[in-house]
Amino acid sequence: MIAVTADPLAEFLAGARARVDAALERWLPVPPVSPRIVSEAMRYSVFAGGKRLRPMLTLAAAAAVAPDRIDVALPAACAIELIHTYSLIHDDLPAMDDDTLRRGRPTLHVVYGDGIAILAGDGLHAEAFTLLAREPASDDPDVNRRKLQVIRLVGEAAGAAGMVGGQAIDLQAAGQAPGHEISLDADGLRGMHALKTGALIRAAASSGAIMAGAPATIPAGAPASHSRSWTTSWTWKATRRRSEKRRGRTPRPPSPPTPPCSAWTARACSPPSASTARTPRSTPQV
Repeated sequence: MIAVTADPLAEFLAGARARVDAALERWLPVPPVSPRIVSEAMRYSVFAGGKRLRPMLTLAAAAAVAPDRIDVALPAACAIELIHTYSLIHDDLPAMDDDTLRRGRPTLHVVYGDGIAILAGDGLHAEAFTLLAREPASDDPDVNRRKLQVIRLVGEAAGAAGMVGGQAIDLQAAGQAPGHEISLDADGLRGMHALKTGALIRAAASSGAIMAGAPATIPAGAPASHSRSWTTSWTWKATRRRSEKRRGRTPRPPSPPTPPCSAWTARACSPPSASTARTPRSTPQV
């Protein structure tokens, strides 16, 4: 069992990441269930050295609610990481951001081709919901009810009302939706990032809490809420790098993101106090 204590944050993150990596290896399909090329392509991206921020939030939220029930939240943590990875694969494609490097390695479509990259992303998306529906296997009506609640929550966060919708707005704002271009002011940019990146981060924290026994309706001030300002700050930096790339400039390297909580205790994901809450910038950082 991983419990969030007063020990250094790095200790918790290292343990949570190892636990998530082992579970991902165990739950991703392998031949003969999956064609070898699809299995290899999915693993190429899933194990490309990601920070595992989202699944760590899931496990931390579960531990904050009930440290002895963190295992019940592990499938949700892994499913959210699969969805995040699929979104990166598709985001790197020539039709989207056209990136050839991610985390210091060639992107998936560079190694396997556009078609296999698309299929690997599709496979990860489907596997995420298969995992949410299957694990944890239980005859407990309460556990199964919570699984359904998390499936709905994650589906909404990943779909047109969340991540996909935010990505569509981003493409419009970048002039990549011919005949449907839009301009975004600061509020519009914040709204885009709240969907494109923030929705899945909020779902990550909320799903962990729900699986550990929290009410299905998370209060407005609960763990997910204070991720918004951090998300906006981080994704504005990503937007700036994307804009520099499209203008032919060398993008500035990203700074490692700092999790929304600088120090987690047993109530790891409780909302920050008024004195420590972070206020979103009123204008984009450029």
